[in-house]
Amino acid sequence: MQRAVVVAGFVGVVISGILTAAHVLDLPVPCGGAHDCATVAAHPSSRFAGVPVAAYGFVAYLAHVLLTGRPQVSRRDRVAALVLAATGTLISAGLLYYAHTVIRATCTWCVASGVTMTALLLLDGLLLKNPAASVGSSRLWFWWLALFSALVIGG
Repeated sequence: MQRAVVVAGFVGVVISGILTAAHVLDLPVPCGGAHDCATVAAHPSSRFAGVPVAAYGFVAYLAHVLLTGRPQVSRRDRVAALVLAATGTLISAGLLYYAHTVIRATCTWCVASGVTMTALLLLDGLLLKNPAASVGSSRLWFWWLALFSALVIGG
């Protein structure tokens, strides 16, 4: 189960990394046929204190991966990951509601990030309930995920 948490964390890193890179490099947000992602990304509320909101998500997902990606995860780190995921889920829900009601657009990347953060919250709850599930094995898969995530964001 710990691997599922780390994989979900890396999925969040990729999603938020793509959105952050698009903001920083002033590139269009890839959104398929819809233009809602560009509408949300262009709105002034897509930045907080001058920093793209996606960058905060990137840091949160990265912190989550660092908390849960070690072979032995302490109870304190599992609780911290759970609190981080709960906070991220609430913020995601609020941002999605704001985008839908105020901006009147729905960014599929934002929805994907919200779903990913919610999945992390649920998985973290299960890991906290069953500490034996948080014992990892080989670390090679972790570094392959990290490399893959960096390549996807860079692409």
